[in-house]
Amino acid sequence: MQGQIDYTFIDEEQALHNLVTVIKSLTADDYIAIDTEFIRVRTYYPVFALLQLKCRDRIYIVDPKALCIKQLLEAINNTKAYILMFSCDEDLEILYQASADFNLEKCLPEKIYDVQLLCAFESTYYKPGLFKLINEVLNIDTAGDCSLTNWELRPLSDSQLCYAACDVAYLYELFTILKERVGARKFAWFESEMAHVISDNTQKIEPDMLYRAIAGAGALSKDSLLRLQYLCKKRYEIAIEHNIALNQLITSKALCTIAQSLPRNNKDLLKAGVKYGCLKEHGAVILKLVDEAMSLKTKADLIPPFDSFMHNGAHKVYIKRLKDYLKTVAVKEGMAGELLYSKRYIQDFFLPRNDGQAMLESSWRALCCKKLDGFKFKS
Repeated sequence: MQGQIDYTFIDEEQALHNLVTVIKSLTADDYIAIDTEFIRVRTYYPVFALLQLKCRDRIYIVDPKALCIKQLLEAINNTKAYILMFSCDEDLEILYQASADFNLEKCLPEKIYDVQLLCAFESTYYKPGLFKLINEVLNIDTAGDCSLTNWELRPLSDSQLCYAACDVAYLYELFTILKERVGARKFAWFESEMAHVISDNTQKIEPDMLYRAIAGAGALSKDSLLRLQYLCKKRYEIAIEHNIALNQLITSKALCTIAQSLPRNNKDLLKAGVKYGCLKEHGAVILKLVDEAMSLKTKADLIPPFDSFMHNGAHKVYIKRLKDYLKTVAVKEGMAGELLYSKRYIQDFFLPRNDGQAMLESSWRALCCKKLDGFKFKS
């Protein structure tokens, strides 16, 4: 059936004040479904364009371009209600950054649940689309696709606003059904995973460590790795200073090649994988960074990249054995395998470490992934 979406569009102070009053009155038994719309094409920081909320069966769409939403964010961050989101990473980033820009004491609410992540604990679905999930679980056909909308433009049409409203309209119904299906044991695992998700999305970036996450970094020599570290750090610093998207400066795919091949001119940069548009706009800056990176002296204490274990052919048998075991665990537990055997967890498991535990050996994963010592690499 087709769901009817009613919403209140808020671009006036009095209506915003009324919404803040509603949120302040919520209790621990209440929920707030939250989503955001934003633009992020050429900028490092997303441009916050809409804030959608649903609480007490009413949907509100707030225009942060027309209003100061400081008091609204403060009310959300201090609410007793629990927060429902779907694919929350970018929403958390936007709300956290907006709250920090207002110098709020708290930048996120206490209790946040990502319905998309909860689905992964209930079935083999990993990161399903919202509208597909609404259709399959609730048998509701949702609004037409407005995903390519420029959310900065005003006025927005009713169909565009209905599309935005749909992002929060059914989260509570989905959450209620999925929570019941998951059961208490796996819901506790989900809550533990949510704590990690929130921590990951609010962790302060360490510029000197950015190189570790670049695909292919583990295959580089010490000299090339040092240059990669420098390029990643400078790319981040320039992006922050000038609000440029990282890949608008240097694409992540080109970084390792640049660190290895040391391009000396624009032609070399193109061969290294730098896009023509980036070359035209930032070629001189990139070549200057390469010159600076070439003068660095090798450090013996660089922390290995996350994929360092993956680039040795002799290690493939260890990786396959572990992944096969984790697949059987995921099937047994009836959840999406990516929660256990995604590249992130495999890489982390085999990383050399002097202290601490691998993610597979800590938190909720340790409860279902037992006896992992036998899978470790013996050098």
